[in-house]
Amino acid sequence: VIITLKEPLIYETNEIDLFCVFDCSGSMNVNKTNHLKSALNLIIEALNENDRLSLISFGFMSNTRLKLLEMTDSNKKEAHKIVEGFKTNENATNFNAATQEFVKGITNYTELNDGRVKSIIFLTDGVPSSGSERNSTKYLMTLLKDYNRQYDFTVNTFGFTSVDVPNFLVDFSDKRDGAFYSINNTEMGKIKDYVLNVIGAMRTTSYNFVNMKIQSKYNITKIYGANHLSNYSFEGNKNITNEVR
Repeated sequence: VIITLKEPLIYETNEIDLFCVFDCSGSMNVNKTNHLKSALNLIIEALNENDRLSLISFGFMSNTRLKLLEMTDSNKKEAHKIVEGFKTNENATNFNAATQEFVKGITNYTELNDGRVKSIIFLTDGVPSSGSERNSTKYLMTLLKDYNRQYDFTVNTFGFTSVDVPNFLVDFSDKRDGAFYSINNTEMGKIKDYVLNVIGAMRTTSYNFVNMKIQSKYNITKIYGANHLSNYSFEGNKNITNEVR
């Protein structure tokens, strides 16, 4: 028996459902807020009219400022207006409230298995209110895991901090197949690179498609394990039954 494998690399361009969850609590000072707004505006411009965006702010409470909308020119203008208009407040930083708001959004406004890439970008200084177990990585990951049974999504985190990187932000992105980016003291050029890197990763999917050719002097009457194949066919042997085991 001779087996030949061919493994071409296939690329697909994805349409995106993106939820930007951003911190407007009192710990976000003027410098952090300016960087945050720059990142959000770059994200808006990196999306096309087939992509959808939702903007969710959080402090002690969370608020969906923009429901999931296609990024047409007019909707981009509305998104930019929301970004430029929001102000920080002195309330606590409640990651649990932000996560709950995202869960509500992805549940109410997206569909299962629609082929769209779904992702969250958390933008925060990563300083949750002290003493809150519900702000822990473990708690939030448990919450997201429950919904990941239905929805597959990635998490990227942008940290606006000049001190040590909060473990929360690194853990959150690592455990959801994303990446962490430190932005607070970064020049605008790098912020743009970070945004394009994140959107580019969502935009393109690559995978290997394996073709297998079997040549044999014997009649092949059964294939075992063919239930794992998405597509298969037989050539040159009229006695093959195509039975799958």
